[in-house]
Amino acid sequence: MASTDMDRFSQQTAKGYKDLRFDGGLEQEFREYFYRRGLLRQRAAIALGVLLLLVLAPLDLPKLSPELKNIYLWSRIYTACPVLVLAFGLTYYLHRFKGLFQLAAVLIVLYVGMAQSIVVLLANRTQVIMPYEGINLIIMTSFLLAGMLHRYALFCNGTLIVGHLVIAKWLGTPVSPHQEFFMVGHFVVGATGGYIIEFNSRRSFLQRGMMSALAQTDALTGIYNRGAINHKLERIFNYAHREQIAVSLLLADIDYFKRYNDLYGHLEGDRCIQAVASAFAASCRRPLDFAGRYGGEEFVLVWLNTSATEAASLRDGVEQRIRSLHITHKGSDVSSEVTISGGLVTGYPGKSHTPADFLKAADDGLYKAKAAGRNQIVLITL
Repeated sequence: MASTDMDRFSQQTAKGYKDLRFDGGLEQEFREYFYRRGLLRQRAAIALGVLLLLVLAPLDLPKLSPELKNIYLWSRIYTACPVLVLAFGLTYYLHRFKGLFQLAAVLIVLYVGMAQSIVVLLANRTQVIMPYEGINLIIMTSFLLAGMLHRYALFCNGTLIVGHLVIAKWLGTPVSPHQEFFMVGHFVVGATGGYIIEFNSRRSFLQRGMMSALAQTDALTGIYNRGAINHKLERIFNYAHREQIAVSLLLADIDYFKRYNDLYGHLEGDRCIQAVASAFAASCRRPLDFAGRYGGEEFVLVWLNTSATEAASLRDGVEQRIRSLHITHKGSDVSSEVTISGGLVTGYPGKSHTPADFLKAADDGLYKAKAAGRNQIVLITL
């Protein structure tokens, strides 16, 4: 429900997220948002990496021995460049590989970084001076541009630095305190910047979520408004058509509501609408079911994956919830308490059974219910 969506975002905002982690399903939603938002940065980082590897090759190769040239070419040009080009292409199919994205990013950065370390350390061991600053550049890029979540970037770059020092010791290549200081310094600066980027991204995600939920929420009742109803109907009908499952849609309004307003006042009328809206919201069974206020005293309730037999049971449940409110209505001709009339349509969405077709059929059912004396819900099968 719309109010539930708002609650999720506002509760997480109040709880905080200094550890860069959200509760439950909100974390997965953020990750998808984070990936989409960082696509341009990722592509820029990959393109920059390929460009630097190609530009540096003619500068580095003349200084190397034949053996080191072979290692250089295989580790950088023949493998690292194709891997980066492949990664660039896969960013256009991120929706298919999003579950593997973090692992792939870590492995790619580690491979490119360790290849850089090995070449630099081997060259320096033979008294050929190759700058180690490329490792620092990889550290900064992976923290700020690679699109990795902060915890993965910490692991990746920490492993890269430790690996560099371990390989240096194994090869017997000295690493100066100056180099160690600047590698760790780049790690600290990159980690700080990466933390700020992800923290701000999480804040932006929560703010956008609250604004979106607010835009979809009926201010009086807290359930979906008409615009949100139409949007959700399109999505649910597309899903139901694709999966070949039935949908039930109820369109109902409060009987003699104008008389209720005239008799008890608009404040009590608002309370009545709020109570009925809560009863409708409580009738949702599954995560994709939803209730909304269609306008005035009209409400929509949608259930996914229901049969005609189940629809009758759902109708009885809604009517029972309304009766259990026990809202006095002395102006009604059909009961001493508030009642509803409606049309409940069940069918399989498709080209000939669109949301508009369901709403039209439910509206026809609503008028039949009123013509038959109100205080009832007419069942319709498409």
